[in-house]
Amino acid sequence: MEQLIDRFGVSEFAFADEQFLGHGTSSTNRAIAIADEILRRGLNCKWYMETRSSDVSLPLFRKLRESGLRAVFMGIESGFDPALKSLNKGIRASQHMKAIEVLKELEILPSIGFIMFRPETTIEVSVWFWPSMRSVGSRGRWPLWAHWFVSTKGNRGHIE
Repeated sequence: MEQLIDRFGVSEFAFADEQFLGHGTSSTNRAIAIADEILRRGLNCKWYMETRSSDVSLPLFRKLRESGLRAVFMGIESGFDPALKSLNKGIRASQHMKAIEVLKELEILPSIGFIMFRPETTIEVSVWFWPSMRSVGSRGRWPLWAHWFVSTKGNRGHIE
């Protein structure tokens, strides 16, 4: 990172690794070590990462924000608990909202991805989460990425 900043003027980096924080304590320690090193070297940069909402905590993300973290992508998939359960996500919609609130408090831009349509999805279920998203807000912007669920043979959602 330092060489890219010094030699080429790069000022933004993306850690496009959905498991950046996904392997428990070792991944958290690695993220803290990266943040500490950015700060120790005085690197003037902004960076982006991907994670699960269950990995977002105020103390950890405060440190990451201090080192330049400005945006986080989370694939929340749904804000509807029955849909999360059927997808075996092991998380509740309230955890998604808590993570978004932490990011908002730290002025880290949350980008969220969700599965808009699945074979059993109704319009009511698809739009159920939108009022919650509006109440959270994000400095007047809300980047949303829709992931289309593609039902293929052998997939639990496949319909012959």
